[in-house]
Amino acid sequence: MYYLIAAVLVIGMTCIGSFVAGALWLKVRRYLISSDKIDGDGITRLVVVTDLHERSYGKDNVRLIEKVEELSPDAILIGGDIADSYGKVGGSYMPLFEALPRLAPTFMVLGNHEFSARRDLEVAGYAEKAGIRVLNDEFEPFDCNGNVINIIGMTDYLSENVVYKTLEERLDEIMVPYYGEKFDLVLCHRPCEVEAMSKKGVDLMVCGHTHGGQMRLPFVGGVFTPSSIRLFPKYDMGHFKIRKMNLVISAGLGASTIPLRLFNRPEVTVIDIVAKK
Repeated sequence: MYYLIAAVLVIGMTCIGSFVAGALWLKVRRYLISSDKIDGDGITRLVVVTDLHERSYGKDNVRLIEKVEELSPDAILIGGDIADSYGKVGGSYMPLFEALPRLAPTFMVLGNHEFSARRDLEVAGYAEKAGIRVLNDEFEPFDCNGNVINIIGMTDYLSENVVYKTLEERLDEIMVPYYGEKFDLVLCHRPCEVEAMSKKGVDLMVCGHTHGGQMRLPFVGGVFTPSSIRLFPKYDMGHFKIRKMNLVISAGLGASTIPLRLFNRPEVTVIDIVAKK
């Protein structure tokens, strides 16, 4: 009986500790992508900030800003759901918007929460005023270490945005110079249509939305994601290789529906792109 009580206490304390860590303790998760479209010995470092859901890490998000600065990014990618359906106008993301473009060129797409709250114009307006390039089915060439990376931003497209063309169809409509010759990166809020996108010659697809499964079981993975009705979905978090396409899904910074993260610390994601040797 004593052993059972002790085990329950240990499990309970572990879960409480994980909930606290999931609320406060930022993690840096790193990925390395190599490509024969990249020349030279330099590293292009992308830092991904996504799914903040209006959470604040320190006053005015100072801890998050300092963490990004420590990582010395060449470019910063914001993956959407920075605002929240129930957040205040001009919430905790404002200091973040003002700080990030000072650290590195910053590119952003909108997520489903910006649209479901009907705050897409507000958030995009604040971002652009701060110097962030908001990509709405658009591309922007980014030159770093002598290599051009085509950053293609796809706005979130499901029911909240009332856009029903597939991601593949919308990608075909974006006129990207030297598509297929340069390194083509698709920034998209949610990891959808990944099999179809892998056939389009995309080199890297960067997403958020899943919150890493939000609640994770050790050695098993994420329990659920906002975009899947199945438990333990395949694409919850991490680096996947689909044909020749790299898919990186960030576990992000916040939570939705159930405002808790278990065994799943909020993360800032680092993607280093190098030449294939």
